[in-house]
Amino acid sequence: MTFRAGEGNPVWHDGTRPAPDLPWKDGVPKRTVTPLVARINREGRLSLAPDIYLKSSLCGNYGGFRQMQGTTAHGQQPNNLTTTVHSASGLTYLGCIALCGKDINCRAAAFDTHYLTCRTFGPATYSRLLPNPSVKTFVRLAGL
Repeated sequence: MTFRAGEGNPVWHDGTRPAPDLPWKDGVPKRTVTPLVARINREGRLSLAPDIYLKSSLCGNYGGFRQMQGTTAHGQQPNNLTTTVHSASGLTYLGCIALCGKDINCRAAAFDTHYLTCRTFGPATYSRLLPNPSVKTFVRLAGL
């Protein structure tokens, strides 16, 4: 959800307005000079923050998931693959990251947005990233 500068209402990414009974922590501001994004706190309340604090979140039971940090390479996929550690279909991009998070050895996860498939990779199983417009690749930060 975003709150665009100069506008009076937040909108979902598809352009629709959120329901009026959403659990806002401090209420929705009337105007803003900088773009804001909505975040959900631990109590389940929404608040708005500058988009430099943009984070992704995942709802559901993902037992064994470890907190991890990394970057997303939009439109890129691993090249020169030697081994796929895990593969799954029917996941979301965040579900693909969660699959990677269950394995301490996972170094990257590639999600194909066209086929809704996920592949995870261990250390030294790919050499670099190459362009592919239908793939988002999560690359885990070294040592985490």
